Amino acid sequence: MPIRNIDVFKVHSWAGIIAGIGLLIISLSGSVLCFKHTLEEILHPELYNAKYHSVPLASEMYGDLNKQYQEWCVTTLYYPKEKNQVYRAYLINRNNANNKRKVYLDSETMKWEVMKYDLINFTEDLHYYLLLPRYPGLIVTFIFSLGLCIAVISGAYIYRKKLLQILSLKFKNLKNWHNSIGMLSLVFNALMATTALLITLSGVIGGPRGTSFYQTKIPKSFDLNVLVNEAKEANPDKYEPIKYISFLSERTMFHFQHNDGKNGALGAYHRVFLHPETGKLISVGGKNESHLMRALNSSVSFHFGDFSGMLLNILYSVGGILISILTISGGLIWLKRTRGEIKPKKAKREQANFEYKFRRYFKKGCKAFAWLFPFMIGGGAVLGIFTGNILLSALYFTTLLLFPLIFNYIILLILWIPIGVALLMEKTKAYKFRIYNAASTALFAGTLIWYVVMWYLRF
Repeated sequence: MPIRNIDVFKVHSWAGIIAGIGLLIISLSGSVLCFKHTLEEILHPELYNAKYHSVPLASEMYGDLNKQYQEWCVTTLYYPKEKNQVYRAYLINRNNANNKRKVYLDSETMKWEVMKYDLINFTEDLHYYLLLPRYPGLIVTFIFSLGLCIAVISGAYIYRKKLLQILSLKFKNLKNWHNSIGMLSLVFNALMATTALLITLSGVIGGPRGTSFYQTKIPKSFDLNVLVNEAKEANPDKYEPIKYISFLSERTMFHFQHNDGKNGALGAYHRVFLHPETGKLISVGGKNESHLMRALNSSVSFHFGDFSGMLLNILYSVGGILISILTISGGLIWLKRTRGEIKPKKAKREQANFEYKFRRYFKKGCKAFAWLFPFMIGGGAVLGIFTGNILLSALYFTTLLLFPLIFNYIILLILWIPIGVALLMEKTKAYKFRIYNAASTALFAGTLIWYVVMWYLRF
């Protein structure tokens, strides 16, 4: 391996090792969750055979929930996507926000029934939080997502010259299998890593969610029917149905979205925030935001692939299995290398100092960006077949994938403080760190240019 890839290869290996076991669990559970709705329909046919005699009022459903489950508070009320589906609600315990419950409205008795904790719920908790409490689970998942991001970026950099040889892949030994599968699933891995990073980052920054985050006490003048009418009036799209209502502290959120599924992946929805007591409009989000913000907010839809039919679910499930294969094969390669069964190529001695000048590695970083950028655009265009808009999907997809490069540079700037102190004290020459800094600066520069252009074009 050329000397310019030695340090990147070490970063790639350690990122995979640190996130390995967690990624194996998350990828396998994610492959199962791709068929969540299909499995749920099989395991719980009562949720898909509802026949309501009339459309229940929102205030009546909310009031019945609070009367029937007095030790619990409602966090979200879900409307059915289709006529034969049931109304659902998420509850949390008033004394412990980590204690949650799912219920549905029985169409015959018009009573709220508790959904039993089954394999689907277990798989969800395993995938989202690794069976840990919500906030610690988010932190751990965030670390694993960051590890996958680093592994994807470093792997793409190491094998950037072989990406165009994807049709002549080799499967002779374990290393060939690992490298070939990595190149085949590069775009999907990047999408999963980036969207998972965005999803968990907001939760980690937001901190632990206690019961005070939700509307645990019903205001005296609270009338949900009035708020529903106010939200519909505030929604610019008068034909957009309510998908769900979230009851938050000092604000009630109404999420409007057409049920075709495709629009959600491109941020084509509205969110109306109202004050629960006065009904005063707080804000309107979604389509009113710029495409740049909508792209970042669409990370959930892109991550779960819930914006199309069974074909996309199968592709996402296969992608999850490929990530698990990469995790296992990478771990086996590392074990063989530590045992001496695989001997790494000897690195050449460090050459003259000018080899590590900032300009040289900045150019290499720019070259790497030029190699990766077309794959981002192309991957988004492919997903655009399912979302219904190829060009817009390509722009959204690229905006999402470039985000980790910004996050990487922020971390780098933080690390520069102790490294800079060490340099001033002449305790280290920090050659390797300067190499990484130069390449990261180039990647960040390209990303910044993309975001500025998108902002200038009012994307």
